[in-house]
Amino acid sequence: MISRTIYILVRVLYVFIDVVSVFAAIFLAAWLCKAKFPFDLRALFLDTSNPYQMVFVGWLVAVLFFNGMLKLYETRRELVERHEVGQVIRSVFFAAISLMAFVYSMKVHDFPRSAFILMVVFTTVFLIIWRLLKRWFVDMLVASGYNNTNVIIVGAGKVGMMLAGEIRRRPGLGLRIVGFLDDRKTAADL
Repeated sequence: MISRTIYILVRVLYVFIDVVSVFAAIFLAAWLCKAKFPFDLRALFLDTSNPYQMVFVGWLVAVLFFNGMLKLYETRRELVERHEVGQVIRSVFFAAISLMAFVYSMKVHDFPRSAFILMVVFTTVFLIIWRLLKRWFVDMLVASGYNNTNVIIVGAGKVGMMLAGEIRRRPGLGLRIVGFLDDRKTAADL
């Protein structure tokens, strides 16, 4: 029961950090293009005179939706960093396509393209940076022994040693080699 609660809390934390990252990306993009926005940027999300409020909300919802679809709210230790970065890029790409369709279908006029491009770039950068920091933190926890699994490698020959070397090179997997099983005796065993 406790592990399920921790799992839910971790997912909520991941979503919260994504929300903060997207808000920061939107605000930074709007600030850099402030000449094109005729409203107060301090109330970017709360100002009712903001004609682009639904665009910003749509961007947030689309990013969160595609992050969830691509399982970016899970800590999967078996994935390499490149794969997770690729998933973030895919998620932001799909969100951008969705937002363009939304803006076109809702006939939102004069939304600055430069602000849209900056939102996409900043969102991608912020989401990648925080996921790399998360990966570093999780790898550090696992390398120190948190939530590790004991492993016995069947076969102490060349392939078994290669497998052991790969496991040792990736401590973030959380696999601890406790021994080898082999039915052949080597010269060292005699």
